[in-house]
Amino acid sequence: MRVVACASRTAPANVRLMPIRLKVVIGVVVLGLVPAIVFAEGRLGRASAGVASPKCVPADLRATAGLQGATGSELGGVSVTNASHRTCALPVTPQVSLVWHGQKLAVRQVAFPLGWLRSEYPHGLMRVRLLKPRLTAFVVLQWWNWCGPRPWGRGHLQGFVQLRLPGQPNSIMARLRETAAPYCNRPPSTLRVSPFLPQA
Repeated sequence: MRVVACASRTAPANVRLMPIRLKVVIGVVVLGLVPAIVFAEGRLGRASAGVASPKCVPADLRATAGLQGATGSELGGVSVTNASHRTCALPVTPQVSLVWHGQKLAVRQVAFPLGWLRSEYPHGLMRVRLLKPRLTAFVVLQWWNWCGPRPWGRGHLQGFVQLRLPGQPNSIMARLRETAAPYCNRPPSTLRVSPFLPQA
């Protein structure tokens, strides 16, 4: 799979992100206004004493994704729902890529700054380890500084968010609709990714 390279460009300076923005974006994803193409699993639950839950696999999961402009970045996330009939175990954090026409964009995955999730997201200190049937976990995403080419033109990026779970050969592909690439303020391009969190 060919990776799209980065090139430098300038744009307006970053502005501090407001909490209200994240709540709006999460609402879009939760309501299913952004459909997805997927195969994975999803949410909180307790395993019976002495019984280990199987690992979540992409074939049992469904996901929706959404990003929207937030003071120089694109902020939102992915909702992952367990479509199977059994509780499964999630990894702490998935591997996430942005894909356009089968090509992974040259975006580096990083963690959110210490304290950001706690202050900006209602359940930022919680982690989803087990996902019960029909329940949903949420991964917060924030894309900064796209400094590469924009073959999609000035319109929206009709791409996908790809989630990979450790040890799984298949991935979860959630379609992005009406998502623009962020300005290039300071390379490299990064994608902040949270652990699996409870749905807000």
